[in-house]
Amino acid sequence: MASQAWTDILNQLNRDVARENPQDVVQWASDWFQNRLKAERLGKTTINPSKRGPPGTLSFVPPPGVQAAQPHSLSPFSELGPSDSPFGGPRRATVPTGSNSGSSFSSAPIFRPPFGLAPPIAPTEDVSPSDETGGFSSESLFGPPPTHHHDDEPIVPSYALGRRTSVSAESLVPANQRPYPPTGGLESTLEEDENSVTPKHSPMPVYPKTEQQLARIRSAIKPNFLFRNLDEEQEADVLAAMKEVSLEAGEMIIEQGAAGDYFYVVESGKLDVFVKKEGQVLDPEKGDRSLLGKKVATCVEGDSFGELALMHNAPRAASIISITPCTVWALDRVSFRTILLDHTSRKRRLYETFLSEVPILASLQPQERAKIADVLESRTFAAGENVITEGDAGEEFFLIESGQAVAVKKSEGGETMVKQLGKGDYFGELALINRQTRAATVRAASDKLVVAALGEQAFTRLLGPVKDIMARSVGERYGFAAGR
Repeated sequence: MASQAWTDILNQLNRDVARENPQDVVQWASDWFQNRLKAERLGKTTINPSKRGPPGTLSFVPPPGVQAAQPHSLSPFSELGPSDSPFGGPRRATVPTGSNSGSSFSSAPIFRPPFGLAPPIAPTEDVSPSDETGGFSSESLFGPPPTHHHDDEPIVPSYALGRRTSVSAESLVPANQRPYPPTGGLESTLEEDENSVTPKHSPMPVYPKTEQQLARIRSAIKPNFLFRNLDEEQEADVLAAMKEVSLEAGEMIIEQGAAGDYFYVVESGKLDVFVKKEGQVLDPEKGDRSLLGKKVATCVEGDSFGELALMHNAPRAASIISITPCTVWALDRVSFRTILLDHTSRKRRLYETFLSEVPILASLQPQERAKIADVLESRTFAAGENVITEGDAGEEFFLIESGQAVAVKKSEGGETMVKQLGKGDYFGELALINRQTRAATVRAASDKLVVAALGEQAFTRLLGPVKDIMARSVGERYGFAAGR
């Protein structure tokens, strides 16, 4: 009897393989057996051809009165659970605030095995890894079930449910298809294009914050290498996109080994950081816990953590537990990357237009100006600030985007103005051409001076065709020869 059943299964498998012709036969067969087992546990194995998904997936019709398992249910073949979100979805585990590792824990599992292996789940239990509409207190371990399903949506293959995806695979909706207005412009030339049918919009909603909160967040992210080179507009959008998250004492906001999607800044409260390794010697008197590992740090107001999640969704390197009620600001990876992408795209359009209007660059081809636009870095100076100082080593070349500046030289009576500079003018080329110190000081003369800086290597590589023109015009521009 068992032999006949096995033969029937193989015959059916052979027919389906021949019909579907999958590229990855082993993975397809794994999904086929998984779906068949799921259907048999529900009591019926009838395949509905009209509901058949793409190669590697099968849809089954459940018996009357029995609800079919949702297509997004976690698979026993999945090695990774969905990443934790502070805005909904999986419920964070709650742990006792005391240092006694023998205290009782809540009924929800605190840990999955390394890298987020999910616990066994009944076939009929809805556990959508893609749903993020629920709160932290959702009755399901992975959040509430989806509120609706579409028949034409393909079933997600089991092997893809827990697989880590590369950053480049994340979908970033084009800026001109998003509904939210930008939080700030990139100077007057970045205003909405009057001839554009669809205006350009920022992708991120804005979460209001007080000036004091903005100052604390800005101070917290300033030393971080990911935020160090943001311009004013990028920083403003990053701060606006951070969402407030409240934690009770004993909540785990980050679990070691789980996939990470969020960066956090502590607004108030205290959190302990634990790292678990094999062979550790724990000291409970120092706050170490048997389930969490060794306590390595404590985060307080103004601290930040989780920044690597903004670059990729690598497993978390530590577990972080709230010791007191806490408020943190959270920024997800996709928002951060989208902000950078939108600003980079808009800036490139700005610079390409701007460079085409600079007389000295008129001889360059459009593709040459596009290369320059990619490496320009925006700088802002207040009235009276020096952009370059006479006698300093020269390492950058500057183009004025907006505002006014003056070039002055030291003299016996103090300083002598040698040139007034405005939008489209350039300076700093002399030190790079002659490899000498700065021959003059250039100072901001308007309330706000915005310049685009080009490094020495990029200047030599990208401005080769116009360097000779610049060298010949030095005397006319500054009143002295290029060799001085």
